[in-house]
Amino acid sequence: MTLIVTQITSLGIVFCSDRRLSIGSHRAGEVTKFVPIHSLNAGICYFGAASVGTVQLTSWLQTFIQRSTATTIGDFANSLATQVTRDMLPAQKRLGAGFHIAGYETVQGFVVPTFWHVTNFSGMQGYGYLAGTSTFAVTEDFLQRDVASIPVRGLQSYLSGKHHIYRNGQLFPYTQIASFFGQLRGALPGQNRRQWSIPSSIEDFAQDAEFELIITEQIFRRYSNTQPMGGGIQTHVVLPTGIYKFKRQTKTLQRV
Repeated sequence: MTLIVTQITSLGIVFCSDRRLSIGSHRAGEVTKFVPIHSLNAGICYFGAASVGTVQLTSWLQTFIQRSTATTIGDFANSLATQVTRDMLPAQKRLGAGFHIAGYETVQGFVVPTFWHVTNFSGMQGYGYLAGTSTFAVTEDFLQRDVASIPVRGLQSYLSGKHHIYRNGQLFPYTQIASFFGQLRGALPGQNRRQWSIPSSIEDFAQDAEFELIITEQIFRRYSNTQPMGGGIQTHVVLPTGIYKFKRQTKTLQRV
């Protein structure tokens, strides 16, 4: 199934995912599930079905992006939904698939983050997904839903000290892990500040998001009889200035 997490913060947008490629329940290698959309200063990440027709989804997305004439992220998301509805095979649609698309656009004169969700899953039961439908739906879940009551000019101030998290895929036990670390980070400021490092940069947020997925991956390796995620964790960051890969060893951003 895989696991993808997108975080919108006042400092940037963080994409994080595992790299496992599965055919049915069998491991078929590793692949990068994040693809940059340079023309829109945005990125896209996916979960669920890993192919469109006979083409692996990362390669299919790269070709789709090269051919896209969309001038807004919303236009891109709607065009993507139309194309995958047309091109995915019925069996692939029944497996279900979803896409996170996030980046920066100018709204009312302000450069703001936006997050679009494209999926054909018909719903969820507990932590699992119900069968995919024949068509893909599109929603904008940040500006049009989660912060619809916040004036655009006040978004940066609103986001200071908080972030919005969008997660899909193999949600258990990730949600428990993320909740635990959220409580831990909330408690740290009350401790000795010289002893504890409080996240304060986009690199910190990227490192935290990656760490939570690494722990989730390790729990599957240790306790699970199946391996729905794995292959290493990759993290990318979208800023108003461009798209970057997070380098864990040096805790730096490298432009892609």
